[in-house]
Amino acid sequence: MKNLMINLVLLILSFNVIGQNTKFAKLDSFFNVLEENDRFFGSVAVAQSSEIIYTRAIGYADLETKASNNKDTKFRIGSISKTFTATLLMKAVELGKINLDAAIESYFPSIQNANKITVRHLLNHRSGIANFTDRNYVNWHTEPITKAALLDTIISKGIDFEPNTDYAYSNSNYVLLTFILEKTFDKTYEQILAQYIVKPLGLANTNYGTAINVRENEAKSYRMKSNWVEHSQDDMSIPLGAGGIVSTPTDLCLFMKSLFSGKLISKESLAQMKPSGEDSYGFALYGIPFNDKNGWGHGGNIDAFASNLIYFEESDLSIAVICNGSNFGLHDVEVAIESELFGQPYELPSFDFVALSSEDLDQYVGTYVTDQLPMDMIITKKGNTLFLEATGQSASALNAEGNHIFSIMQYGVKLTFTPNEGKLLFEQQGHAFNLTKKTKASLAAETSVSPEEGFVQSVSTTDDLDQYLGTYTSELLPIDLTISKKENQLIGQGEGQPSFTLVAEGNNTYSNKDIGLKIVFVPSENKMNFVQGGAKFEMVLKD
Repeated sequence: MKNLMINLVLLILSFNVIGQNTKFAKLDSFFNVLEENDRFFGSVAVAQSSEIIYTRAIGYADLETKASNNKDTKFRIGSISKTFTATLLMKAVELGKINLDAAIESYFPSIQNANKITVRHLLNHRSGIANFTDRNYVNWHTEPITKAALLDTIISKGIDFEPNTDYAYSNSNYVLLTFILEKTFDKTYEQILAQYIVKPLGLANTNYGTAINVRENEAKSYRMKSNWVEHSQDDMSIPLGAGGIVSTPTDLCLFMKSLFSGKLISKESLAQMKPSGEDSYGFALYGIPFNDKNGWGHGGNIDAFASNLIYFEESDLSIAVICNGSNFGLHDVEVAIESELFGQPYELPSFDFVALSSEDLDQYVGTYVTDQLPMDMIITKKGNTLFLEATGQSASALNAEGNHIFSIMQYGVKLTFTPNEGKLLFEQQGHAFNLTKKTKASLAAETSVSPEEGFVQSVSTTDDLDQYLGTYTSELLPIDLTISKKENQLIGQGEGQPSFTLVAEGNNTYSNKDIGLKIVFVPSENKMNFVQGGAKFEMVLKD
């Protein structure tokens, strides 16, 4: 009888394990497809209350050594760090150390409007202080910086608007909050984080980041060009409480549950962190709905890492997704997880492309624009194939995935059209841009670039062309640009694109009128300013 009971218990336990393994079988299949098609490196976790009910890690933490991601692999979480920082600020408020409505003048007397900007304005991005991680950031983000120099950098950027008259997301705000915390507690941010969050919650894999060490199970990040390429690393003297924390999806879920259950700060303090009225952003929390479910959380990007953390209060569910290399939409991964949890239908990723008729494609054809990109996206068709052509670049064929979705797999590009609204969502390497289709009237009104817009007739030059040669790169652009020469003519060529000639304007300045491009070289600093379509990008010469 004793043996019978033991066998019965073992049988019951085995059924429980099978149930746990098969409950999320479709979600496992979803990630299997991504892994088999080399579309996603990263890790996810789901917690119900304080219990982790699902984890999955795929892809590589380090391609060089073929080290795979696992559930304990640590990733840089970028701006999710802001939620930790805001929590620490509210803890300091509860301890009577900080007043949310006190002006920051006592901390930073040299900041413009410091007598009118409050701690609260920093928390909800209503300070008006300009973002120091602007387009020039790419030129120095890998170099260490002192806290004094970082503060000087923020001060030098000035202000964008008067306090509390507008909202603008700015990393400067949360770096300043880091300095306030350190002065208040007379400790480093890392020590404050450990004392009030990491140690009380037992978060074994959460800390302030250093240079990535794969031997400590920390992941590098990767971009997809023609293949996976390792991304450069932000020096961790820079992001501080705005984006410098390292963690795992499991730890993030436990942090979020603890925050909302009152283990870290009071429910009254948490209520202040949530957006109120017409505001969409609170103190490092914003709404992330799924159908009729209301979630709270924050996203993050640093290097080529992308992440999102969501807590559904009514369901007591936490979801954390972190990728260190994406050739697939992070949002689509989140939707699949949410659909699984809330019993909604969703499709497995399919890279078996669908066939569409020429008439089906007509609804997508046109020119799409956004102020966030330096070029237009021109959609054309030839027969039964749709093509994408960015201004000044050759056309690339698009693969139809169905449901108004198209892709270019080798460049990690995904296009999602909303044809009835004339909208296009362009996604690549974790970045997303919303574009709008130009009307016929606006297209007819456009004229070619004139000399008054910065282009002049070609001039003779005695420039040493060799000083400009090489491959230039920018983390804000998906392709590198190679400058070569043929006889006495400079030639430009984007990665995988046709070449084009550059005409000298003088003073290290060259242009191509046909594609509306101007390049100003700074050879002494091994960089160039790339100007096209009203946007300007600084590109640096690769070693």
